[in-house]
Amino acid sequence: DTNAIVCIFFSLCTCLLLMECAEGQNPCQDMSVGDCTVEADNIIGSHPYPQEICQVLCGLDDLCTFWRHDETKEGTNEECLFISTDYHQDCKSFAGPVSGSITACQGVDQNSCWAILPEDCCYEGERLTNLEPGPGRTSSIAECLLIAQKLEVLGVTFFSFLLSTEECQLFADVPSFTCTATGGAATAPPIDECETEGTTITPATTTTTPATTTTTPATTTTTPATTTT
Repeated sequence: DTNAIVCIFFSLCTCLLLMECAEGQNPCQDMSVGDCTVEADNIIGSHPYPQEICQVLCGLDDLCTFWRHDETKEGTNEECLFISTDYHQDCKSFAGPVSGSITACQGVDQNSCWAILPEDCCYEGERLTNLEPGPGRTSSIAECLLIAQKLEVLGVTFFSFLLSTEECQLFADVPSFTCTATGGAATAPPIDECETEGTTITPATTTTTPATTTTTPATTTTTPATTTT
């Protein structure tokens, strides 16, 4: 009937409006992954390439769909991996805002800068340790996210699940972080262009050194007058 048609029309308009609002937003904002499984059968090449060269040459390889660069393996063949699958779908550690959508990030546009993610990160910020369940008490990303969502009313806005310790870390805000690896789709724009455009790929580490002021007291030398008679 007419009312049903009107309802459908307004529903479609609402959906289109939401899509337009979401357009241009990074679904992986402030997110990172870790403990990603890369099966040996899916590694089609391993090279001692720096990050930018790793990405460029993966894009020129017809079999390479994803690349991964690990700073801790610098100078070895494990530094740069050419991978045939989206290995970001197989990561067991994860960090991100409580309000973010992991599903939306997994479905990110592979042609965008957002398809490049930082990996294996360490976080520093206002930890809410009194709200955390403790090491060995959380077994998955999904569980940690659920805990963070339930505790959002107590000020939790960011979470980090670490597989190695089965730990769900909770933060009051988005913490600063440093990462040792980066990876992304071969079809994503060059990483240097992404950083120029303001898209955060590898979090920068800023060290502030307080200024040192040295004051040298003035020295006055007095030479007695000599009188010659």
